[in-house]
Amino acid sequence: NAQGLKRYARKSVRAIWALLNGLHSERLTVSFVNGEAQGGGFEAAMACNVMIATKNASFGFPEALFGLFPGMGAAPLLTARADAHAAKTLLSTSGRYPAEMLYEIGVIDYLIEEGELEDLLLELTDKVVKNKSQEEFTARFDRIRYEDLVDTVDDWASQAIRLESRKIDVMGVILKAQNRLLNKRLQPT
Repeated sequence: NAQGLKRYARKSVRAIWALLNGLHSERLTVSFVNGEAQGGGFEAAMACNVMIATKNASFGFPEALFGLFPGMGAAPLLTARADAHAAKTLLSTSGRYPAEMLYEIGVIDYLIEEGELEDLLLELTDKVVKNKSQEEFTARFDRIRYEDLVDTVDDWASQAIRLESRKIDVMGVILKAQNRLLNKRLQPT
């Protein structure tokens, strides 16, 4: 369903755009990853003005495994956060990348130990309120245009509609693994 894929992709881009723009206000958006952020989850985390991760977090774009590219803003978001070479490398592979590596190349703004989030958020709030330094976190996204994001998702949807059934089967395997992990985490301890 090409039209359904395009609608889904455009809704995803609107959500990314809202995060990039402080939820359409003067707000500073903050993402926090403790665990895994793959594909769209990674893109959503990067779209926030401030990206925080624990040292045990990992990130990646599994789209290459099934013949797609990360199409909801990954390329401009990575380029805004890191250099073009690093962005190209991350986009062209399906590996999992540790938070420490992404912090070193500038994708992640703050790398913390588990349990340090509250203190860091208080520190950030003080910094932004007292120093009016919100611009420090938002200016890097100034070159990203909504129209460019939409153009990319249309290409993504066109490519997705042409996927071979074996590539769709790979997506199914990944989805089952994600569901197993989620169910494991939701079990009472």
